[in-house]
Amino acid sequence: MIISHSHKFIFIKTMKTAGTSLELALSHACGSQDIVARIRPAEPSLEARADIDFRNANFHHRKQGTKLTLRQHSPLFRAVQALGPAIADYRIITSERNPWRKLVSSFFWKLRDTPEQILGDQTEAPEDPQALQALFRRFVLSPVPDPSEAFEMYSHGGIVLADHVIRFEHIAEDLSDTVHALDLPTDVRLPEKPAKGGIAPKNPDLSFDDDMDATVRRRFAREIAWFGYAGPDATGQAYTPHPNISDWRAHYWQKHSQTGWVPKRNR
Repeated sequence: MIISHSHKFIFIKTMKTAGTSLELALSHACGSQDIVARIRPAEPSLEARADIDFRNANFHHRKQGTKLTLRQHSPLFRAVQALGPAIADYRIITSERNPWRKLVSSFFWKLRDTPEQILGDQTEAPEDPQALQALFRRFVLSPVPDPSEAFEMYSHGGIVLADHVIRFEHIAEDLSDTVHALDLPTDVRLPEKPAKGGIAPKNPDLSFDDDMDATVRRRFAREIAWFGYAGPDATGQAYTPHPNISDWRAHYWQKHSQTGWVPKRNR
């Protein structure tokens, strides 16, 4: 998550949508008073920035004594909870990706980082393509929610609250349009090498049978409808905000805003 007071935008970082690359790009619009959540695992280029103060993401409640930290994948309501009306007019940016491809990416990510979630009692990932396909099928059909199911992070009552949605498949073009629309600095650009890339094979030999395809369509029905991801190879349609988005955002802010939160670093 990024909350840029200097350029008045909020970036909601979703999973498996090149979110880290986008966070690194958008962080170039940020300074010492802005909120940039730490990336985990640590991103050296961001950690080295002397003009970024990660303590800005920490808040405490004056009366309750409780703590709140805005993290890299915090949903929009956390920002509203902490800052309320002060950020009500900020532009909201997020990113999305073809749902079928998101699940392929998530599968290989978990296979590397949390293999027990994929392999169960097995000790190693199978080399046989059919065995790998069987694991992928079980993963897609599993009732366990996947972190890539991120629609609730940036929506309210089924309505997307974002002003700009950067599509993974059109990332350079959509980021450029966002930079222009928000009049961000020219050094807001993608890193030369994609952050956290290279985990999934470039052309993974995985497919979706009818049951898998139907499951994806049900679980990601809202993303498919909003962003035009009609099938596994679809690259999406340009996002258009809801005509009454201001009313939906006002209701969301009213629902989630809280009083009493102050920056912890000022204690």
